[in-house]
Amino acid sequence: MRKLFCCLVLFMSAQPGFADDGPTERLAIYQYALYLLPSAEGDPTKTLNDLVADQFSGFTIVDDIDGPLTAPVLIPTLVNDVGNRYTPPDLQYIGYFGHGMTREQALAVQDSEQALVIDIGYPARLTETAFPQAMALMAAIAAQHDSLIWDEASREVFTPEAWREERIETWNDGIPDARDHIAIHAYKNGEYVRAITLGMEKFGLPDFVVNDFPWSSERSMASLINLVTQTLLEGGDFNDDFSLDIDVSTLKHDRVREELLASLLENADPSLNLQLAPEEPEEGDPNNFILAIQFDTAAGSTLQEKQEALLDGLFGSEDSVNVCEA
Repeated sequence: MRKLFCCLVLFMSAQPGFADDGPTERLAIYQYALYLLPSAEGDPTKTLNDLVADQFSGFTIVDDIDGPLTAPVLIPTLVNDVGNRYTPPDLQYIGYFGHGMTREQALAVQDSEQALVIDIGYPARLTETAFPQAMALMAAIAAQHDSLIWDEASREVFTPEAWREERIETWNDGIPDARDHIAIHAYKNGEYVRAITLGMEKFGLPDFVVNDFPWSSERSMASLINLVTQTLLEGGDFNDDFSLDIDVSTLKHDRVREELLASLLENADPSLNLQLAPEEPEEGDPNNFILAIQFDTAAGSTLQEKQEALLDGLFGSEDSVNVCEA
């Protein structure tokens, strides 16, 4: 298993941005890494230092944090014993969560000898400028070394080309597409399904979970989660009770808005005050504050009926007609 390094990660379990009495000041704290294939030609740490000095001066490279986090910082660690200290994803995992990789690259990363791990942190109010710079910095380092980029928050691995295509080039007027920066893991949990996001800490925001829904609702639940995360990435904020006002028609990112609008069915009402509640993390959940989407205000006698009613109201529904031949 991967092991986190610097002191930045210690803040995550007590993220000061979210307390029981509502949102307060937030921090964006996360970790990227470069897996060298199989080891560096040249010194990737020197590459990082040179790039920060020449092109990315908004970041300061530090050894640790000895006071309040008020500006963007980087804590790099060059790992020389990758197999034991920062295990790369295996072939099966890459098959699900690898982006743009050839089989040769997937095999090569199994033999990686070095990884440059970079812990990143800044006040969440600086995300608009610091987050794009952090992604561009990773791309710039990868351009000088044969490597793959690992996102510890969303637990995905990218080729440098896929990183640029999926993470950098899909922004719309300075607004990211949330779907390109987070992952949604859905899995059987007893009789029903549980789905949770990974990666929202990169924006100083909580991750979201939906509990106990049927597999038949998986696509609609993913659309609901995407609507919630996109709303927040575009500057939406929680109400005092942790509820969130969402509206498909007012999304600013053109591609996200148009795709969601095109998916609406008859009788859709694409705006809603969505109720949320803090959730205790389960094993494997992101090391982040987690909010569970609630369905208490929807019509129905069971949770699943309430979920269906909320989704049908938000995205619309269509009647099915069964034709019987005599």
